[in-house]
Amino acid sequence: MAIYLDYEGIKGNVTAEGYEGMIALKYFKFNVSRKISMEPGAMANRENALPELSTVYIEKFSDASTPALFKVSVAGSEGKQAK
Repeated sequence: MAIYLDYEGIKGNVTAEGYEGMIALKYFKFNVSRKISMEPGAMANRENALPELSTVYIEKFSDASTPALFKVSVAGSEGKQAK
């Protein structure tokens, strides 16, 4: 299964129909956790928190988008969208 990244302002090498210009990813991973606490004997009164998304990891082969992605990873990119 192909995984593509559409990063605003950075063009990738994907040529598949409907995904032209996206960045092909080799690997994608993220973690989600949600804390739940309760007192012994009070299972109905559990307290929970909102889910927390931790670090998102992506891995890709080097291509034309690599220098631009490296630049934004070092300098930051406020207001850019990645889908």
